[in-house]
Amino acid sequence: MNGKIVKRGDSIFVEVVYRQSGHPRDTVLLWKSERVVRDPYRPGFPEDGDAVRDGGIAGGWANYHGEGWTVQFGSNCQAESATERDVPCPKVRKGIETRWHNGEWQKMLKGGWVRA
Repeated sequence: MNGKIVKRGDSIFVEVVYRQSGHPRDTVLLWKSERVVRDPYRPGFPEDGDAVRDGGIAGGWANYHGEGWTVQFGSNCQAESATERDVPCPKVRKGIETRWHNGEWQKMLKGGWVRA
């Protein structure tokens, strides 16, 4: 699962968004990192908004990789916070029918349902 870096003071978090397929809502989890491991051959440090990708669990650590660094959590850690937010329906022309289907907004066109 992909996410992004969120900095709060001196703490580094990874925000991961899970899209609900049955309802137009996202579940947002915020994980506080326990350590950052840098790649000695690629300079860099996580900045607010940087993209991260899930690296799985290795050596007892859950890993999220960025550009030249890895943010790590204990494999048994729990999310610092969990919130839900609505996924607004995108604007479509007046009279166009919309629906939430399989985790995305769709609109009805002559050829059938398409991503809105």
